[in-house]
Amino acid sequence: MVNKFDQSRINCVGFDVDGTLYRKDVEYIPDHGSIQDSHDFFRFSAYERLKQGQSPEQISQELVALYKAAIQEGTLKTFIDSVPDGLKSELGELIPRHRSSNARVMMDLFGTSSTFLHEMLSSIDFDFILAADPKLRQLIERLKDSGYKLGILTTEVYDTVQKVLRILGLDITDFHINTGHQIPILTTENVKEKKPSAEGFERLVKGFGASSPNNVVYVGDHIVKDIEGSIRCGLQSIHVLNRDDGEDFDFDNMDIEGDSVEYARARTIYDVEKVLRT
Repeated sequence: MVNKFDQSRINCVGFDVDGTLYRKDVEYIPDHGSIQDSHDFFRFSAYERLKQGQSPEQISQELVALYKAAIQEGTLKTFIDSVPDGLKSELGELIPRHRSSNARVMMDLFGTSSTFLHEMLSSIDFDFILAADPKLRQLIERLKDSGYKLGILTTEVYDTVQKVLRILGLDITDFHINTGHQIPILTTENVKEKKPSAEGFERLVKGFGASSPNNVVYVGDHIVKDIEGSIRCGLQSIHVLNRDDGEDFDFDNMDIEGDSVEYARARTIYDVEKVLRT
């Protein structure tokens, strides 16, 4: 059985944040590194120190202080370049074996808490590495004007999402669903099971008040956590590829328990609107 991507049924759009509303690989502010550089700083440094036997508490305090100094001095990229290639490849090989998660590697191998890496990542200073995106602001306004309900499902913490949206030139009121919680979007604080688990996607559909999961499209950059996770819950899906060339969008298929499910692939976040209007 083949399930086709059906734009005509979509009236709700759910967004991932990290790597979707902004690109992690782009250096928005010269000489301050990309957001991926910040992520790499914490994941490589934490993994190296855990292997050396340091305690998670000691690592967290030490790395947050080092990061703040590096980001303000403009030396973050230099630090990343100094990480041994062997360490990078070692962690890279481990991640697919542990649910495609850096945090899970550290939990499984070193017994860290589920929040160990996230708490350090929450110290990323987006004011130094992210900038306003008028083009994204215009996209969100056009989607709202076209009648789409917009929401967010992310593994980020709420304070981080608010800060990111502010810097990008967006507002939390652009994305509002009934979460049954004081926070109007779905975040680490009000979703127990992280993507690709079903909880967040099911609550996204419910929060929109959608009559069917098929009325909701989820937009994300991670093929397993965002795309496969949402498809398995009956949502439609758009994979943001974050590429600088190629077609604006196309379609691909994913096998889900014997059924072939079609999903869209957008070159950038700005091309999502083209997918929805085809």
